[in-house]
Amino acid sequence: MLIQQKIQKGILFFLSGISFVIFLLPANGEVIISQQVSGEAVYITDTHIYYIPDKSVNIIISFVNNSSENVLALGLQCFVPQGWQFQGTSTGNNAPAIYPQPGKVSDGSTPFEFAWINIPPFPFDFTFSVNIPSDFQGPTQINSQALYRYTGEQLTSNIAQTSFEGVGIPQEGEGQIEGEGEGGNDNMSCAEKIVKGCCSDNKKATQQIKNILVDLLFMLIVIGILGISIRSNPKE
Repeated sequence: MLIQQKIQKGILFFLSGISFVIFLLPANGEVIISQQVSGEAVYITDTHIYYIPDKSVNIIISFVNNSSENVLALGLQCFVPQGWQFQGTSTGNNAPAIYPQPGKVSDGSTPFEFAWINIPPFPFDFTFSVNIPSDFQGPTQINSQALYRYTGEQLTSNIAQTSFEGVGIPQEGEGQIEGEGEGGNDNMSCAEKIVKGCCSDNKKATQQIKNILVDLLFMLIVIGILGISIRSNPKE
């Protein structure tokens, strides 16, 4: 516990099926959050994560309480780039009671704020969506931090950060994740994950087989026509 409290900065790099997350250890508390992104606006390669303008991204925040004390108050601040528009939150028991008005546009400096009246049991996560404007360009980040209280003063969690390299244009053979929901499933098939390019080899093989079958069918038709012609014109 004491060693963990003395750690002011630490960086862990996570690579999962749906996002890259930079995870900073907590500065003054026991609540830790992590952040992932998914949706049609998210495009990843082996080493970087990109966004696709004029599409929506799902931001998934996960909360963990490493203390035996009960959290009596909980909120979240999420800083998204200027011009990104809040779409809404997931429904269910984990949804916050207070959240931005759908359609609210970020000014780049004021965070989107969320608060829970009935705090869900830890650990839990929730998802909200934002839309990226069509003219947005350049590298950018999404930064989130939880604000909470046990019985004393307000505490802050680590800052969870997702960095985008810039605008991404999907290429065949590289993954563009278009899933929605909370979390990912590494056991899902290509069709279920809807990852473009992961099945490109199978598609090529299937197309080759189709071409062979078409050629074979054409040959059979030609042979049949010739056979009919010969039978209808026997040699005298």
